[in-house]
Amino acid sequence: MDLDTNCLLTAVAQSCIAFTTFFNRNDHIVASLAPSTELTRNSQKMLYGDTDASLCIVLALSLAFLASECVLHLSIVQSPQLLQMYCLSAHTVACLCLLKFIVDAHPVHHFWWLFSLTNCPITKELAELTTHAERFVGLEGGGMDQACECLARRGEALRIDFRPLGWRAVRLPDNALFAVLHSNTEMNKTASAFYNQRVVECRIAAQVISKRSGCVPSGAEWHSVRTLKQGMNYKSVPADLHHKFYAQIVKKSGKRQGAGWGGCAVALVAKAKRAQVEASGLNVLFWSEPCEGIEAFPFRRQADE
Repeated sequence: MDLDTNCLLTAVAQSCIAFTTFFNRNDHIVASLAPSTELTRNSQKMLYGDTDASLCIVLALSLAFLASECVLHLSIVQSPQLLQMYCLSAHTVACLCLLKFIVDAHPVHHFWWLFSLTNCPITKELAELTTHAERFVGLEGGGMDQACECLARRGEALRIDFRPLGWRAVRLPDNALFAVLHSNTEMNKTASAFYNQRVVECRIAAQVISKRSGCVPSGAEWHSVRTLKQGMNYKSVPADLHHKFYAQIVKKSGKRQGAGWGGCAVALVAKAKRAQVEASGLNVLFWSEPCEGIEAFPFRRQADE
């Protein structure tokens, strides 16, 4: 990654939440890019000090995007309740990196080409770039969120491998449904070093266990929704304060993944159990079936159509 791109990602990631404006149209959440009025001091220094040209260009282009109503469609989300959830680093940085990809694909002095843009290829390279870019927010996160956002396909789950990044589509049965539930516990991951510390601890622990046991990956496959659900349970170890919450999920719905630090968990349930889960009192934010990931498309207001 070149110096210009590093400067760009550092500046925009530090103010990524302020960079993104959200609104609802036709029951879909749409993210439109607009420059922040509250850039951090470091970003201001980069803008008005020894700024590289590409950062200013992207800021100008984000204005052009807003003016031309060309936005990034997050079709994964279909509920207005989720506006607050999408002020998150992974999702916002993915949008910004897609903008960067579009900028690189077109001559800057012909940026109005973007106004007629109908499609932008979402690639493996974009998924890798968004994973790298999130480091500038201050989190040593993985790449699963970014890979799903960039590579997801309707009706399919993704089997994701890393180092190098690889993926394979997994067709889910018709009766499979995902519930996204809030644990009623929140954690600002950038306010402390706890999250990054746990990442390092787990990496070291995995290396030690692998070395001492002679463990070799088995290459086990998902042969059914049952084995997928079992894998989801083994993969996450929640914090102590979430035990009660997870006990409710497993009792009422099925298996769960995520929310070990608070926030949301994903539960895999049979469609026939949806009413039972909704009546259980669990804080279900929305139900989901596998959808497409992010895409760029021209947008027109209804009044202009």
